[in-house]
Amino acid sequence: MSATDLDDQDASVDAEIRLADSVFEWCVRNVSQQVARGLGEQAIQWALLAGKVANSFCSSSLADEKLESALRRIGLALPMSLVQQTVVRSPNLRWLHVLTCAYETGGHTALCRRWIELDQSRDIHNLALVGQEGGVPKDLQRAVDSKAGKIHLLDSPSLLERAVALRQLAIDADVVILHTHMWEPLGTIAFAVPGCPPVLFLNHADHAFWIGGSVADLILNIRPSGEVLCESNRGNAASFRLPIPIPRPDVLRGDPCGLKLRDQLGIPVSATVFLTIGSAFKYIPTKEMNFLETAQRILQQTPNSYLIAVGPLPNDPLWLELAKNTGNRAMAVGVQKGLDPYFA
Repeated sequence: MSATDLDDQDASVDAEIRLADSVFEWCVRNVSQQVARGLGEQAIQWALLAGKVANSFCSSSLADEKLESALRRIGLALPMSLVQQTVVRSPNLRWLHVLTCAYETGGHTALCRRWIELDQSRDIHNLALVGQEGGVPKDLQRAVDSKAGKIHLLDSPSLLERAVALRQLAIDADVVILHTHMWEPLGTIAFAVPGCPPVLFLNHADHAFWIGGSVADLILNIRPSGEVLCESNRGNAASFRLPIPIPRPDVLRGDPCGLKLRDQLGIPVSATVFLTIGSAFKYIPTKEMNFLETAQRILQQTPNSYLIAVGPLPNDPLWLELAKNTGNRAMAVGVQKGLDPYFA
């Protein structure tokens, strides 16, 4: 992309941000109005819309206290539903991981699963899904089962009832971890009351707007830039850097599944393979950074090398251009569920 193209792109983005801000503020006003009328269910629907607008269309804010405050008011008005049961406390911690949806394709779902799998203690890991679409990924189910935990599907048609059910699940939890989607309001509502266990918020999308920081006792960041944004743009200074849990690979270079994939993709056995995995939008060039230009220079300087990109679509114009400029040694393969052959 030329400098002029990037300037035009920046102007277009600025216009989109201004529009997103206007729509977001309109949604938040509707949240507050519904809360004032005692219509919690409608307020949550408006909050969901506000969060999705801010997240999907890149509003200028990364958090919003008016929205968080309105959601906490909904939470304070709900039945407590925290009647402490008489339980014999174990020396092992009971963790409650909360996700909106769990996916087959990795990302923050894989981070949650690896956290559970790699825990060498005898702690118990339970999981709540507050908006699951489709079945629970089998590897996530196995991870929870291996730690004597349960997966709870909160699927009431009423979002208020889901928030109450989530609060109720926290009765027997020692720690709650919110791995939720960036626009998810139910964690803020459920844990807005005193007496909840400590709440950790996993900042898995630190570049985007999100809801939930106002009920978090600690923000878990996964990189330094996320820590900076938390303090400067979200007002959350209490944070801890959590290294992304990565297990020792079960497959290595030379594994038959990797050799088979090399053959399918036309990559020689002796070639060096670079692998990148991410959502397609993460590779869009900016003025400051251009992944594809950098990849092109690397491939041109290392003739016997190939780049595989899991995530971007094969017909993406940017990746087609990169393939052309590198003699088809850069290949985008789209979203993949089974990553072992690519790691191998």
